[in-house]
Parts: sequence; C-alpha cells; structure tokens
Amino acid sequence: TLAPSKERVNVTSITLNGNSRTETFDEVGKCTLSGLKASTTYNAVITMANGTTYPVSFTTEAATQVPNGDFEDLTVTYDNVTMVQGGEYSVWPVDYQNKQTFTIKEPNGWKSTNSTTCNLSASKNINSWFCVPSAYNTSLSWSAYRDFGRENKTPDIYGGLAAQNGSVAMVIRNVGWDMNGVTPKKSGGAFNTKYYCENIPTLANVSAGQLSLDDNKFTVRPASLQGYYKYSRDGQDASEKAVVTVALLNGGAEIGRGSIELDAADAYTSFSVPVTYSVTNKKADELKIMITSSNRAAGSIKVSDHLGEREASKYGAILTVDNLTFSY
Repeated sequence: TLAPSKERVNVTSITLNGNSRTETFDEVGKCTLSGLKASTTYNAVITMANGTTYPVSFTTEAATQVPNGDFEDLTVTYDNVTMVQGGEYSVWPVDYQNKQTFTIKEPNGWKSTNSTTCNLSASKNINSWFCVPSAYNTSLSWSAYRDFGRENKTPDIYGGLAAQNGSVAMVIRNVGWDMNGVTPKKSGGAFNTKYYCENIPTLANVSAGQLSLDDNKFTVRPASLQGYYKYSRDGQDASEKAVVTVALLNGGAEIGRGSIELDAADAYTSFSVPVTYSVTNKKADELKIMITSSNRAAGSIKVSDHLGEREASKYGAILTVDNLTFSY
C-alpha cells in the first residue's frame, strides 16, 4: 500500500530508483507494481495528484525456485528388488514361476506413496500383485523374467520413457495393492501355451499415486507454479483427472493456495497453477506441493488387470510430470 487509504487517487507518478513510472491506484490507495527484479531494494518517491510526495523503500523477495523441481537429484529407494510375478503355471510336467526385478529412484526432498503401496517390510506376501510401486523415475530399470524359455525383457510400460527436460521425469499412477494378499492358484497344465499364471487375486486396496513436497524453509510467495505433464486414464473412467495443488503457509496457517486438474494428454503439455493469497501482509515460512494421479475419492478410483508374460499387477491412470518452476 503506497498511498493513505483515505486518499482516493486514480493516477499518480512514481519514481523507482530514479526512473519515472505511471501507476493506477485503486480506491483504497493500493497499486501493483510489475516488472520488478527479485532480491532488489527500490527507493520510490510517490507524487500524489495534489502534489504531496511520499518516500518509500522496499526490497523484493527472492525468486526462489521449486526445490528439486526437475527431479534430477535422486536417491535409490528400491535397489535391484526381485519378486515373484503372480502365481505359478504349469507346462506339464514342469511348474514355472515368472519374476520381476526393478530399481527405482525417487527425488530428494519429495515423498511418494510407495511406502504404502509397495511396502516390502510390512507386506506378508511379496508378489507383483500385492507390492506395486505407485511412483517411479523415467530412468528406472525394470526387467521381467519369463521362467519358461528363461528370457528377460522390459515390459512396454517401463521402456522408452523420457523426461521433458533433463534426464528424469516422475511417473505417478493409480494402483491396486494388498499387505495380506493370497497368491493365486496355479494355472496351466498339459499343452499349455500361456506362459504365465492366468488366475487373478482379489486386492484389498486401490490408491492414487502421490508425490508431495513439504519445505519448511521456503520463505517467499510465488505467483504461480508451472510444469509439464502427460496423463493417460484408465479405460474404466473416461473423465478422471490428475490434480496439482500448491499451498503457502505462515505459522501453520495457510496464506496462499492454488489447485488445478489436469486432463488427458498423450504428449508433454504445459500447465500453470496460479496462487491466490488470502493473507497479503505475511511472508510464507512453509511450502507444500501435492501431485496426485486421480481426482477421485479413494473408493472410486479405477484400476485394470495387466496380465501376461511380463506383467501381473493392477494399475490405472498414469501421470508423468517434469520441470516444475515458480513464476513471481
């Protein structure tokens, strides 16, 4: 606020660091100055229509960027994990068991739902149906081993992934999972030519994938969050959308918020989340970002069976996101 609230001045002259500008004030004496540099002190002289002058000095906030918003800073969270893939199958007289092996890295400073959907410590049955990563990096390693024929391949869903910028983007998806799953019964027999177990278990849980950031050292107020995404829906839900939410807090109370739903997109598409501030006289001291693969309530999220020689799991909508930045 650069003018007293009782003075209703429509247009006045402002000199910023010796440069004259014309600005419009609202009826309570406020105006918005655009085009300023970050982390810069400005000495202003405001000249009112009645000739009164006011000296004002202020310093702009730093243009702090999204912490690890390009997801390039990673830590291995699943290191060469091998688990059985579905149940056994028979090509008489021999029984076979397919397996999968993967290495996943996650971005430092961010949290995912993998600790819930793929909890290798808590699960009583480490099986591809029950322990399903809901978040993974596009540079992951994933190999599926077909026991019959002794052959390794990367499933199509985990191959050919690319970042929008740099080397890494993050993938977040809806998955089915179960900490107490029961291995499906063996299938196949004489003359069997399907080299995987055809039986599908019932799962206790379906969840959206989430990637979240909570930074309690973030002290500025961005105008919007930008990024890039791709999004494919599950075939059972033609209108599902992903969601990106940004919140700025002060002392635990929210002072600014923005949220957007992301529609289906086959190629990387830009998005922007404007932040609206309900409190303008306080600085932020905490930043929260939540990215989720579904706008559905937990009981309404759809997943489909993905079953074959290279896969045995339930998953649905898939969101890929990259290159998150703030504008000011």
